[in-house]
Amino acid sequence: MAKIKLFIDFDDTLFDRGRFVPDMFSIIKKYGFDDAEIEGSYKIVYSDGYDGIWSHLDYLHKNVRTFDLAGATEEIERFLDTAPGYLFPEAVPFLEKVDRDKYDVRLLTVGGLEFQKLKVSKSGIEKCFDQCHYSPVNKAAALKNLVSEGETFVLLDDKDRETLAVREAYPKSLAIQIEKGRLLGFLDPLSL
Repeated sequence: MAKIKLFIDFDDTLFDRGRFVPDMFSIIKKYGFDDAEIEGSYKIVYSDGYDGIWSHLDYLHKNVRTFDLAGATEEIERFLDTAPGYLFPEAVPFLEKVDRDKYDVRLLTVGGLEFQKLKVSKSGIEKCFDQCHYSPVNKAAALKNLVSEGETFVLLDDKDRETLAVREAYPKSLAIQIEKGRLLGFLDPLSL
């Protein structure tokens, strides 16, 4: 019997982005930027196709004011080494308990590709997946290249817009919106 593909989101499902981003932005503050400048520039860069902190730093340097870009980049690189500490405590135990005879466990994350790959890699959670998929588009669109027509699969994601879009596009599949960091409550349905 073929395994069921289990796609799991990264940010706010396995990884506490709500703590990570403010901590990362605190590094930028050390270079003289205030909250309004950081948040305002983030919105601009994000709407233009955010590719992670590197494009954000570059935007600040070119459009807000010059600063020690090399120093900030170096500090952010060191900060990324702390990524394992931002995994939700239940993330790895959940992945270790999934029935690997029944499920093909895959990461599916969207966003700035290079930065997402770096965060996942630095977090150390890659080893818990059979495959990792990174996409610049929403999950419903990304899944077109990952599942065959009519294939049944499971998606765990914290965002309602993602789960609703997947449910609509793939009615035979199970798209579950989970509360941030509450994976262990889903062990029972996955063991059926």
